[in-house]
Amino acid sequence: MLYHIFTDASADLDPAFAAREDIRVIPMVYTVGDMTRTYTGVAKDGELEEYYDGQRKLLPSGTTQINPQNYVDAFHPYCEKGEAILYLSLSGGLSSTYQSSLMGVQELLEEFPDAKIRCVDSRSATIGIGVLAEAAAANRAAGMSLDENGDWLEDNRLRLRHWFMVEDLGFLKRGGRISPATAVVGAALNIKPILRILPDGTLQSFARKRGPRAAMDQLVSFYRETGIHEPGERVSVVHADNPEAARYLTEQVLAVNPQAVVTQTLLTPIIGCHVGPGMCAIVNWSSGERD
Repeated sequence: MLYHIFTDASADLDPAFAAREDIRVIPMVYTVGDMTRTYTGVAKDGELEEYYDGQRKLLPSGTTQINPQNYVDAFHPYCEKGEAILYLSLSGGLSSTYQSSLMGVQELLEEFPDAKIRCVDSRSATIGIGVLAEAAAANRAAGMSLDENGDWLEDNRLRLRHWFMVEDLGFLKRGGRISPATAVVGAALNIKPILRILPDGTLQSFARKRGPRAAMDQLVSFYRETGIHEPGERVSVVHADNPEAARYLTEQVLAVNPQAVVTQTLLTPIIGCHVGPGMCAIVNWSSGERD
């Protein structure tokens, strides 16, 4: 059966790849200052840099959740044609998008009882979702059925490791990830928290380093411990308008595995509003699951 692959605009998926492999992206809305924009997964020239400049100026920023009706509107034309859908969402531990997708699908099934729609919680964020979407496209091309592909994604999603360093503690404070007192002390001591995504898809601040270089070296150390380190290993470096950090992390990853394929991605506003400018991360496959 023909089936279409969908993800959402938080995925940091390469737009050229998405277009070539026919991966559909459900838009998400973000705000900065008095500006509201719909992000479709394709940034206009300068859009992301403008967004992070606004954050540096302390303009309020945020995102709007995808609601169930958005999913109904996106999936309805395919249900009318009897075409199946595989949807890969932002982690349900970080957002309500996954639950909204299930609610939208339930509404669609009332009109199209025979519709085939599989929603998968990626338990991932940013380029981690993008990497899973790329794998889903490869699986489809190799002949996997919709359910086989969905099962593969659920069986392998926890092999993706996400290691983050946050530059500005104020964004974690506003998001309730750390206390105001911790933010004040951390800023005074130049403390940089290290975060990871847990098996349930939630975010955890689990280590701290003094200064950005020490924090980035810790990210590389975690990659060294968990990476596969084979020829052609896919490793992703993500940054929130911090190209110098991205270059450094790329160099250090290649020092660990010179045969790795390292991509650099500028973080979208959908995740950027929660971590702020300067964030950098390494996302890598591992042979074992997260703990």
